[in-house]
Amino acid sequence: MTRTVFITGTSSGFGKAAAERFHDSGWNVVATLRNPDDWKAAPSDRLYVHPLDMTGPQGLGRVHVTLDGLAVDTAAPSATRRSPWSLAATSSALTFTWNH
Repeated sequence: MTRTVFITGTSSGFGKAAAERFHDSGWNVVATLRNPDDWKAAPSDRLYVHPLDMTGPQGLGRVHVTLDGLAVDTAAPSATRRSPWSLAATSSALTFTWNH
């Protein structure tokens, strides 16, 4: 069974590197970034690129809809270091908390 990782802040830096590393290791990757058009990688059936702006609560609904039916094994919240969000993941759910 292929494992799935949810990563925020994948447009550059740690988030981008983590997404590429997990994908290269055979994981499904849910990669989120403010503008999905900024994602510059080859298409893959294990890669799900989605918009998420971690600077405000407006992005939350899109993520819940997007992840419906996809079991997430782990999360790498790289964007949350600079935003008022906290993110927790279990095998059955993602929980976002607005800390502002």
